[in-house]
Amino acid sequence: MYSLTVKLTLFLPLSQSLKDKRRVRRAVIDRYQKKVLIKEVATQESWQSLTLGFALVSLRESDLYQQLDDLLYDITESGEVELQSRDFELVKL
Repeated sequence: MYSLTVKLTLFLPLSQSLKDKRRVRRAVIDRYQKKVLIKEVATQESWQSLTLGFALVSLRESDLYQQLDDLLYDITESGEVELQSRDFELVKL
């Protein structure tokens, strides 16, 4: 079994306030919380930066990377956010 922990830092170019940021954060978390454990982990006071942490678990390593690619595509597809950085760690259990 494998676990993949991921930290994404997203740029919100259309965000003009923390209220705008919270709207985007809530939409992302609501959409994916049934598939992965996802939380805001940093940059809480920055209104144009959103840092999310999440975890994926699978029996095959290749499935984890495919899930990660699909998730990144879905999150950035809307155009509301741009991917600034991603850090991840794979653990074999």
